[in-house]
Amino acid sequence: MSFYEMSFELTNKCNLSCLHCLRDKTDMRSFISVELFDSILKQAKAYNLKHIAFTGGEPTLHPHFAQIIDTVVQHGYTYHFVTNAWNFLSVWKMLNDPHFPGRIGKLSGVSISLDGSNEKTHDYIRGKGSFKKILQAISILKIKGIDISVQITVNKKNFNEIEQMAVLASELGLKRLFYAHLEPTTLAFEQDLVLSPGEYREAEKRVEKLKNIMKIEINFSLGHYEPLLFFQCRALTMYSPNIDYKGRLSFCCQISGYTGAHEEELDVIADLNTVSLYDAHKMWADAIHKFNLDKIDLIKNKQITELDYFPCFYCSKYFGKIDWMEAYKNDPWAADSIKTKHSHRIKKHTSEMKKG
Repeated sequence: MSFYEMSFELTNKCNLSCLHCLRDKTDMRSFISVELFDSILKQAKAYNLKHIAFTGGEPTLHPHFAQIIDTVVQHGYTYHFVTNAWNFLSVWKMLNDPHFPGRIGKLSGVSISLDGSNEKTHDYIRGKGSFKKILQAISILKIKGIDISVQITVNKKNFNEIEQMAVLASELGLKRLFYAHLEPTTLAFEQDLVLSPGEYREAEKRVEKLKNIMKIEINFSLGHYEPLLFFQCRALTMYSPNIDYKGRLSFCCQISGYTGAHEEELDVIADLNTVSLYDAHKMWADAIHKFNLDKIDLIKNKQITELDYFPCFYCSKYFGKIDWMEAYKNDPWAADSIKTKHSHRIKKHTSEMKKG
């Protein structure tokens, strides 16, 4: 297990209100400080990792985004960032500043969120005008030869556009296309965006067919059905530690700041404002060890359900992120008899770690 890259949620602030968003928006003014960011990058040198990834919120809204990028360049890392492209023109002007050639020189690519094969679908999910902003950003990046990836979060609104998305990405000349499952939230349920488990499996089969016939690189993001019950994802292999906008190491970026979850954030490993990266790493290793032992117990006691083969959904239960789903008892995702057992198990472990 070794770090390949390090991911930072630079801020929880966002300029859009997407219908499927996972993030809790009650703290949208927070962002990681440049000083702490610099300190973490200095410590990370000992791990020989080469790359930094930026997410959010909308990472480009960090009030010192230019200084953050310059810090990455100063330490010799490459980087990429995820964006909704709404304010891309101003961001690109900053990145392309000839006085700071490292900003473009160390940029390995840009990942853009695109949730429909046409303007109507995408703007329904992300907001009016956002589709055109994305096409504008893609045009600029293509002219400059920057690697572009797009990701679509599959839901009921764009379920019938899975194939059209691949065609669009190919026509736009993009490097790669990712399909992601929508992780359930109360808003997604209210907007009737959540597919059934069976529809998720159908989406995966359609994506697999596309991978075999399209020239563009196509992948399914983590969270898809995994027949290997003891599958070890990026978080469990420590591929990419995730630092949230408060400067805390979390178990995984996918469940970090999950809206509607317990006030006690059970997935937070350590606060890097007060704990070194190395000590936080040890605590993460302990949490992963306990996570795996708990899953072995569930397997042994035959308490694994079909839904547990979706690894991100399993973790959402384990860390108590979706206990609110009890209000949707008629939905197939809520029909899971071991949900609270997962949550109780991690609560007990968390309290034991704090005592220790």
